[in-house]
Amino acid sequence: MSKGSAEVEFSIVSGLMRCKWMPLIIEQLAQGVTRPAHLRRAVPGISFRILYERLRRLEEWGMVRSQSFDGYPRRTDYRLTAEGRIVSDFLRATRRTGLAPEVIGEVLKCRWLREILMLLGHKPHRPSQMKQKLGGISNKVLAEKLQKLERLQLVSRSVSAERPPAVWYRLEWAGEKLRAFLDEMEHRESSPVERARVRAGGGR
Repeated sequence: MSKGSAEVEFSIVSGLMRCKWMPLIIEQLAQGVTRPAHLRRAVPGISFRILYERLRRLEEWGMVRSQSFDGYPRRTDYRLTAEGRIVSDFLRATRRTGLAPEVIGEVLKCRWLREILMLLGHKPHRPSQMKQKLGGISNKVLAEKLQKLERLQLVSRSVSAERPPAVWYRLEWAGEKLRAFLDEMEHRESSPVERARVRAGGGR
């Protein structure tokens, strides 16, 4: 997958994961549930108003298409598009990591967090080494991103006993799981999701 394509997928999935309902709706659509009444029963707690709002938004993003049938009462089915099926696979892959959706969402929406994780996947690094290899990141931003990754328990920091002391960062177990997921996604072939509209930032 090209870097631009990966960026689109990461942006879409990050936005979807910030919504309580959209991943659940996509999961049910992927399993063949197509009618709103059946979707409402399959997604506990969702109202028809919220369901139709989320379906309409997914349709605007090109993830879902609707098809209406004549008759009484009039029937409308909803199905995943090619882009929607790809995003469904993407969401399923995030669940396989075993990590909290909010942790994955935080990393997916920030290019620097992703690049730091990928860099630390090779070996532990000092901040000065990371800054040199990342290119374009300031010391302040790098320090902020490392602190965030520590708070998310994806990386850990250690201080060597040498003189002068040196600070090293390495991946924790959760960071390794997420790095492997990112690596898998970035090495997939370019997909139709490149054509998706990156407007998945809103709505809970």
